[in-house]
Amino acid sequence: MRRNTFEKQVRVRTTDGSIPHSQDYPVAASNTIKLGDIVAISSGTVAQAIAIPGSNNTETSAGSVVVLGVAMADITTGASVDEQADRIPVAIFDDTLEVALKIHASTAAASEPQDLVLFTAYQLGRWRGASADVWWYFVDVGTTNAEMRYMGRANFDGIDEDYALGWFKPIATYRAIT
Repeated sequence: MRRNTFEKQVRVRTTDGSIPHSQDYPVAASNTIKLGDIVAISSGTVAQAIAIPGSNNTETSAGSVVVLGVAMADITTGASVDEQADRIPVAIFDDTLEVALKIHASTAAASEPQDLVLFTAYQLGRWRGASADVWWYFVDVGTTNAEMRYMGRANFDGIDEDYALGWFKPIATYRAIT
């Protein structure tokens, strides 16, 4: 049995079963961050690690994105920032946090967990549909000198999926300062 999983899914887990460590971070003026965005630090504020691409398009990293974590809420900031209000919680990529990302290759049949090698790093990317509300992050299986390390399958039901989810950890992260 096969299924094609094109719906957007945002999943994080910790390898030790604990609640993900999170911290609130400021967001710069005139920014939109959505629940599930992979974020990085830019000029002391969080921003999307990979900006949302144009309609029906993909954008990939240069293979060297240093991420902070996963946005745990939506926010759109105005032209001027309110330091207290314009903050979002971020699940921090620490030694235990993993994120489920779609697996992407040039063909659907090559975009399955069995096409990846455990502990190999793949390039982070982002896809967008016709609407800016239809998007997801993925790893590009064609690039193995990148920033997201494959930790294992994200589905446990035994069904082969085109564009399936896998668990990934970043190779380089910012660490939260508390």
